[in-house]
Amino acid sequence: MNEGINEYLEGNFEQAMHNFDEVMKADSSFWPVHYYRGLCHKNSRKLKLAAQDFNKAISLNSNAPEPYLELGEIYHFRNKFLVFH
Repeated sequence: MNEGINEYLEGNFEQAMHNFDEVMKADSSFWPVHYYRGLCHKNSRKLKLAAQDFNKAISLNSNAPEPYLELGEIYHFRNKFLVFH
């Protein structure tokens, strides 16, 4: 997990996602891995995949505020884009 976070922080989103996928194979119920993979998708402009990961993180831990905040940003961006384009 830490390797994936470090790769994410360095902007290596594809490598980070690979690391997070490996963590998911070991424990798919660990909500932070879905959250961080969602961040990678979001920063790679794959908003639909990011939303799916944030929703999964929420379903695993509805008390964590971070996935809600990220999901809110995605919905805000989508609505802003649809209104002005």
